[in-house]
Amino acid sequence: MRQALLDVMGDEETASEVYHLRGLQTVRDALESISQSGLQLAPHIVAGLHYGRIKGEEEALQMLSRYNPAVLVFVVLTALKGTPMAGIKPPSPLEVARLIAKARLLMPQLPISLGCERPRNKEGTELEKLALRAGVTRMAVWSEEVLEEASSLGLSPRFQGTCCSVAFTEAFSMRR
Repeated sequence: MRQALLDVMGDEETASEVYHLRGLQTVRDALESISQSGLQLAPHIVAGLHYGRIKGEEEALQMLSRYNPAVLVFVVLTALKGTPMAGIKPPSPLEVARLIAKARLLMPQLPISLGCERPRNKEGTELEKLALRAGVTRMAVWSEEVLEEASSLGLSPRFQGTCCSVAFTEAFSMRR
């Protein structure tokens, strides 16, 4: 199946200041177009998109719940050197896990993924474990610690060499 991946924010100020859009209507129009296109919708929520602060992510979840996405991907703002957000501290693992839990409660049957863009340090490992407990069903570029956590929870991880938005199929499965 072909997919459309789209960053979705739920705050007018973030849409205009960070993404330089004319506002959230641009995002709504894109969601509407994708939903009518026959493509699978694979929206991404960037936790901390508004200069490291959680601002509008919950509203984005409410907006997305009306569009029947195929999967929901959470990523975390990364402060890149040489950009206007260099030096910005991303939201804490607990803040991100709370968003994931809210998404799980709002859309209980939806596959939820922790995407590839997130911290790769001690906080990143903590985020992986919290995300697992908050309801993610997919995870990109996992740590050994989260595999141990999954095992301790009675889960049996499966591995595939594709984007985390793609549903598991044997054709893409990998041996670990």
